Amino acid sequence: MPVLLAFILGSMLIPSGCQEVVELELPEGETRLVVDGTFSNLAGQQQILLSYTSPYFEEARPPAASGAQLIISDQNGIQDSLLEYPGSSGIYYTEKPGQIGNTYTLDIYLDDGRHYRSVPELLYEVSPIDSMYFRENLALHEEDEGYLILLDSKDPVGIKNFYRWKHFVDGVAQNEPFDLVIGFDEFTDGNSFIGFQINLNPVQLGDSVRAEQWSISESYYDYLFTLRQQTAFIGGLFDPPPASIKGNVVNVDDSDDYALGYFNVSAISAIEGVVE
Repeated sequence: MPVLLAFILGSMLIPSGCQEVVELELPEGETRLVVDGTFSNLAGQQQILLSYTSPYFEEARPPAASGAQLIISDQNGIQDSLLEYPGSSGIYYTEKPGQIGNTYTLDIYLDDGRHYRSVPELLYEVSPIDSMYFRENLALHEEDEGYLILLDSKDPVGIKNFYRWKHFVDGVAQNEPFDLVIGFDEFTDGNSFIGFQINLNPVQLGDSVRAEQWSISESYYDYLFTLRQQTAFIGGLFDPPPASIKGNVVNVDDSDDYALGYFNVSAISAIEGVVE
């Protein structure tokens, strides 16, 4: 009995826990230019988005890099100056598409005097998509029910090709980490792609689907491969540690001042259909 009483008294004397809010001063890191744009052979408007990085915990949209001058030039010195959408949007555009076989470079002149330039990119020819069709996804869970998007195409013989596939559902680009589908033909040169699946999240009956097959450079393939590792494969014990991914746009006067993102040049083959 005395032992039990001593235990009870001792328990009552243990101080109760308290919580204290600790304000951490986290470094914001240096601000970098962000370049996001694809210059293709498709007719219509070509867009390049410029912005600046913002602190990690900042909830507001990253600030637009407005008031810049953008020039796309080819190997023959032919230049095209891009226009910016009104409202300091940071969205620049041109109505002139690229030509297959040409090499293109992007020059960016910011309003603070800094000059960035991309590494020249060749506009490779792309194989056409022969057909698109849909197959029911044999899912174990209700949220995975729907249809897979399958493509048929043929890889050209004797040419080292790198590909990216994108798809749009009801006009909306699907941009989740596992929607980033890339590949190359090291072991399939000259073969046909039959029933090649390009989506992980199933589409549904009645959806309007657009599929695109891009011809990309090897350097852009390497960039996207690293990007997918950093975004899709996270949280596991053997996943790669996060790090900044260097693109192909660098300050002309300071090689340590590189932009994030990539100026990509691609030919695109597209096909559209409805899930029936």
